Amino acid sequence: MAYRLGIDHGTTNTVASIAADGAPAQLGYFTSIDLDADETMPGQAAPSPSRPQAPAPTADSPAVGSSPQTGSTQQRPGSAPSPGPYGPNLPEPGPPLTQPHGAGGGPGGPGDYPPGPAGDGSGGSGSKLISIIASAVVLVGVAVGVGFLISGRGEPGRATASPSGFFPPVSPPGQSPTPSASSSQTPSGAPSASARASPSGTPSSSTAQKLPSSAAIPQRVVIVPMRFDGGPDRPLYLVDTERKIKQVELPSPDGGNSNPIMLASRNTIIYANGGVLRVMAADGSGDRKLFNRDPAGCDKVAHASWSLTDPNVILLTCKLSTGKFGLLVVGLDGRLIRRLDAGKKVIGDAGISPDGQTVLYWASDNSNQEGGAIYTLPVIGTGEPKPLTNSAAGVDADPAWSPDGTQIAFRRKVLGSNEDVFVMNADGSGVRAVATTPAADFKPIWSPDSKTLLIISNRKSALGGPGSTFDLWLTRASDGQVLTNLDLKARQITRPFWTQR
Repeated sequence: MAYRLGIDHGTTNTVASIAADGAPAQLGYFTSIDLDADETMPGQAAPSPSRPQAPAPTADSPAVGSSPQTGSTQQRPGSAPSPGPYGPNLPEPGPPLTQPHGAGGGPGGPGDYPPGPAGDGSGGSGSKLISIIASAVVLVGVAVGVGFLISGRGEPGRATASPSGFFPPVSPPGQSPTPSASSSQTPSGAPSASARASPSGTPSSSTAQKLPSSAAIPQRVVIVPMRFDGGPDRPLYLVDTERKIKQVELPSPDGGNSNPIMLASRNTIIYANGGVLRVMAADGSGDRKLFNRDPAGCDKVAHASWSLTDPNVILLTCKLSTGKFGLLVVGLDGRLIRRLDAGKKVIGDAGISPDGQTVLYWASDNSNQEGGAIYTLPVIGTGEPKPLTNSAAGVDADPAWSPDGTQIAFRRKVLGSNEDVFVMNADGSGVRAVATTPAADFKPIWSPDSKTLLIISNRKSALGGPGSTFDLWLTRASDGQVLTNLDLKARQITRPFWTQR
């Protein structure tokens, strides 16, 4: 007969089976990932030093599928955590825990339990019980250790749940997973890096690094920096926009992770951690600092954008020790290619256009407001910044290129109002509202087909007022129709990655 111990360690359930006859015990486990998120955004609280346990998701879910014209809503029931296709399988339930045979009045010692099968009289069943208990204690220690590794934060060198369910089958043996300048994918219709000049108008300044790489993340999957408690950490999660696979945390260092970016190949992730850029494969493996030596003149990286047409080039928004900001074009080796003059003291959310020719950003001389007017500037550094919006119309920020390069989504806050999301043409014309709920709507990102947006919001329903948690709302860019939400219920979320911005 086997004895079965169940251990619940955080979000990890561990099951140990102990053989009564001294045979090797079996240990099984399964993970049920409860998510967490952060960054001080509109309506989001600043992190606290503590790291309380993540709250369980509530049954209430933001309503979806409502139209801005009708205001009708549909309630989405909460979904229970499950191991998902990326986690180990739960072992088949064993027999219920019973009193041990021979622990009572049979041969081997007195007691209150019913007698078990007749013993041989040698050694007694009491000693066998002691042996079983000792084995159980050892197994419990092993089980707790395994549970700790599985449910622990995903720092380099610490285990986390496998994101394998998000990836296609492994490439055939012998196929190199490492991207290079000549093999990196580019948007359809765009020339490859080997077929065109770099943004400097000359060959790229640095040789492509050997970056960590894995199978590509499917286009329906987004990378979301978020947390669910009031602690200082903001892990990165893979989230399925079609909700077919439960989100999973990628291993990353402690701290406020943010600004994940990828090339069109979607097999390598660059992200910011504490003002320093790091890089890892799309499955979370191989995490390390991107630069061996930090770029000159960049005290802290506030934002980064990876050129789709030259994978050796990154645009950095740097915060300087003087309190001002700078725009730097650098190589993957950290070497400075050029500085850009943004024309203002404070800048943010700078991104390279899909064709690799233009920089999009917001800028202001007022350091007390989170935004200003939206500008473009040639990436080669010639010419003056061109304003696309007028700050008199509102404080604008969070600009993002559509993948086809024809539209720009952004956040606007009008005096006395909250944050709303707008879309305009690439030249600044045709400004139209997309999300104007009573809640905070900000940091829009585009779908790969340039037709929909994912918008961070704390709304309680498709058109509702502010609630206590944040979610991502899939919204049609043409008319503002809310299509669905991802039901994340996060404490804080900062801009995800879906397509280049």
